[in-house]
Amino acid sequence: MKTPLNSEVFLSTFNELEKHFKNKLFRGSWKSFKQMLKEGSRNNPIIWQFKEELFEFTDLRNAIVHNRNHDYQVIAEPHDFIVKRFTFISNQIMNPKKVESFSKKVFTCLLSDNIAKPLELIHKNLISQVPVLNHKLEVVELLNSGTIAYWLAANNSVSTETATVEEVLIHKENKGNFQIIPQKTTVYHAAETFKNSYKKVPKDKYFDALLITKNGVASEKLSGIIVLSDIAEYL
Repeated sequence: MKTPLNSEVFLSTFNELEKHFKNKLFRGSWKSFKQMLKEGSRNNPIIWQFKEELFEFTDLRNAIVHNRNHDYQVIAEPHDFIVKRFTFISNQIMNPKKVESFSKKVFTCLLSDNIAKPLELIHKNLISQVPVLNHKLEVVELLNSGTIAYWLAANNSVSTETATVEEVLIHKENKGNFQIIPQKTTVYHAAETFKNSYKKVPKDKYFDALLITKNGVASEKLSGIIVLSDIAEYL
């Protein structure tokens, strides 16, 4: 079987991406690729992240093809690394990775639990955040080792066997510093959520974590948790 030329792969991928933009972003209305790219990047973090490279690829597409009487003639062949990079970016846009890829067992505790339970979870499982549930098993807060340490420092005589999680959370500095997201959220949108959290009150502080459920609802079972370091490569 004949191996396709780089130009064939590049142009085929370009056409697929252009069709994706037209059908998925602009409901079939005609716009130039650059117009779709410019407008789509305003509210799509995936396109925004690769926007500058895509503008360059658009210019490359125009440079390697000479259009005469609507019969495309290739006048140059792109390098392997160009085709590989463009194919990667196109796949990220058309089939983006979802946060369900971060699915894992999430260790939780109840407001009514004594503080010894989350301490043990943090120690044994080497985790930094423990979601806290109320009596309806809804997520209401996040507990971390920093909050526990602050609570211990503020009390001269305490018992981890009798003090409850709810009592310790009184000392949490930034309450509600998390967000629950649906499992079909793209990793790029999740990264954008982290970036936006840095601009909100309290400013200059990212969310402690993003919690994943099937539909992004607090009453649903947690299917995963993402901290900033997990998703840093997408920021």
